[in-house]
Amino acid sequence: LSAALNCTNGAGNLNERERLLLSWGTGFSPYSREECVFLARKYCKNKVADLLETELGGRRCEIVNLSTRPELNGKTCVADEYLPDINQYKVTLETKSREVLVLGADNLNRRDRTPQDCGYYMEFKNGRTIRHDFDSSEDCKAFVAAVNRDETQPVVTEEAEAAAEQVAAELLAELELDDPPDESS
Repeated sequence: LSAALNCTNGAGNLNERERLLLSWGTGFSPYSREECVFLARKYCKNKVADLLETELGGRRCEIVNLSTRPELNGKTCVADEYLPDINQYKVTLETKSREVLVLGADNLNRRDRTPQDCGYYMEFKNGRTIRHDFDSSEDCKAFVAAVNRDETQPVVTEEAEAAAEQVAAELLAELELDDPPDESS
């Protein structure tokens, strides 16, 4: 994790690499937690430092003992931000809705990702990267188990494929990358 802290992203926030490392339960090796906090502060990444100073900051967690919304107990989330003024975490649910909540540490148990319980699944198919998000850990586990058994997964529909092609074409046009390169130059 310490090497990732050296790459600032200008805003002092977690970048995608840091988020990924923390949510998969990475350690601080070869440095201590304190040294990583020092590096984060040195590179003006105070939000990262605040997260690293807490036990659950940036980590994947399971929601527990939530009496106000018991249907969320057992769901997984990522503790994206520590809110020191109220001693709670801003978390994002690992569901298709990606709902954001504010929860205390007493409602969160650390639950690092594993290949069998990853929360989402990435695949590279037909030249495209596809991220599969799930509404529950059980759905994710079933999907991964099916992949490991080499079972056929749900097929992307022609409508979804056409919509993806349209979005990609619009993005390329917006970035002015839709024209093939001029071979004569």
